[in-house]
Amino acid sequence: MILETGETIITDVQEVIDPQENKSLGYKLTNPFTLNLDYSQPADTEVEGGEANDAKVDFVPWCPLASEREFQVERDFCRVIYKVHGSLEELYVNTIANWEEYNLNKVDVDTARTHVTTSMGDSPFSGQAKDSMMNIESVTKTPLDGGVKDE
Repeated sequence: MILETGETIITDVQEVIDPQENKSLGYKLTNPFTLNLDYSQPADTEVEGGEANDAKVDFVPWCPLASEREFQVERDFCRVIYKVHGSLEELYVNTIANWEEYNLNKVDVDTARTHVTTSMGDSPFSGQAKDSMMNIESVTKTPLDGGVKDE
């Protein structure tokens, strides 16, 4: 995808449609990475008619400071959308797998040791905690109508 900013990114893209008006609102981008191509190292690959001019491809997370890896962008923000060459798609999928392995916190829950509460009475936090700072023996209430005080 080529963006309005001139950046080339690779991402899983889905069009977002307004169901009432059947109109495109924009795109949902999942795991976008900026592509940097480096042609400075000569390729050692021989092809018919000469040498291939391969590039080194670097993937850098797009919006690296974002807490989520899904983005909603307006339709006009995307200038060109195209399907990449198969080998580049494979590199992207491998990059996503490696990035998620090292950058996402995965939690394995031992369901045999998990206690699920269904009501506040089952919760260990539902009882009133005794706090020495909040130990009040009697409370004085003043009715709004200026009547008698309860002790």
